[in-house]
Amino acid sequence: MDLFKVTSKQDIVDCVDMYVSKDQWIPVSKQESLTNLYTAWKTDKFIRVVKDNGEIIGWLFATITKLPHQAFTSYYQNYCCTNSSSIKNYKAIKLLHEALIEDAEEKEIPLIYSGGSHLDETLIFPRILESLGWDRRGYLCTWTTSHYSKVSSRMRPR
Repeated sequence: MDLFKVTSKQDIVDCVDMYVSKDQWIPVSKQESLTNLYTAWKTDKFIRVVKDNGEIIGWLFATITKLPHQAFTSYYQNYCCTNSSSIKNYKAIKLLHEALIEDAEEKEIPLIYSGGSHLDETLIFPRILESLGWDRRGYLCTWTTSHYSKVSSRMRPR
């Protein structure tokens, strides 16, 4: 099991197929998903995959964003999807989020958000992140990087 950057259009197709196959509750457009993930890949957004024996078993797509209520940018996990046994899911989630933390540190991004899915009613995903040291409130987890203290001290009331 290894972590990779997306290297081909087929990787994009495989990621979208994995996600689209899981969500039957909210309408999902496969074509729109392919177009948007392909554009993200071509514009060098954070997309990583975990492969086991050459097959993608997990992937994560995150964007750098400035939320309207914050004075700094954050990483926001848009999609994290796994498709394997529970042990491999755990390892894939761990690898993907370690890579996201590393990238945030390199880019001096102070805060990372990673949220669970509406399909995960028992909060398995956020509980995995919590076991890896992330702060969790309900379905949402955050990770503060070494750059967080620089921005949090500016936000405290005087």
